Amino acid sequence: MVARPSPSCRRAGATPVWFERLAGDDLTIELEGWLRRGGPGAGPLPATLSDLRIQRDTTRPEPD
Repeated sequence: MVARPSPSCRRAGATPVWFERLAGDDLTIELEGWLRRGGPGAGPLPATLSDLRIQRDTTRPEPD
């Protein structure tokens, strides 16, 4: 699953956040709350989701 930043956060340098093993009601609720608060670039990634983040190669630009 990938969470993409809003256009304004992307312009400010935020990048998409990739997740693995993101399943279940509790994690879905946590993800939804973070996305409603703005998601990538708008606020810190909740600790409950940080262990599920996939570290991506950031040397290649993401497609628009």
